[in-house]
Amino acid sequence: MHQMQLIAEEIKLSNPSPKTGESIKIYVKIYNSGDTMKNVWIFFYWIPEIVFNSQQMQKYLNPEYEIHREFFEEFESNAEKTVSFEWKVKEGFKGIFVYAETKNSG
Repeated sequence: MHQMQLIAEEIKLSNPSPKTGESIKIYVKIYNSGDTMKNVWIFFYWIPEIVFNSQQMQKYLNPEYEIHREFFEEFESNAEKTVSFEWKVKEGFKGIFVYAETKNSG
């Protein structure tokens, strides 16, 4: 298994201090500092607390907190992709994190 080298370089919100129920646009710049990868899913989750470690992050890796997912058949080495989407802010929103995984076909 190769090491995932995707980095969310930048996360921008159309309104950095949104109110519950407000629709905002989210822009995320993702950079691949590793090898070219195939069949990459990138998931975006909202969180109700500021997350400092992967143990905290694990509890939000579920459909309740997922706000968007994006699929790339190929994500080239040293390439950058920008993903943007709209989301209606949930109560308790504190931030967003990005999680990526590759799905091998077959």
